[in-house]
Amino acid sequence: MKSHTVVEESVEISIVDALKLISGTVMALASFLLLFAYVIRQFLV
Repeated sequence: MKSHTVVEESVEISIVDALKLISGTVMALASFLLLFAYVIRQFLV
C-alpha cells in the first residue's frame, strides 16, 4: 500500500510539472508571437 501511495504522489508531481512546463511554453510562445507581430508592424509602417 505504501509503495502504491508513493507512486500516486510521484504521478501527481509529474502531472503538476508537466502542467507548469506546458503553461511556461505557452507563455513563451505567446510573448514571442506578440514580439514578432510588433516587429512586423514596425517594418510595415
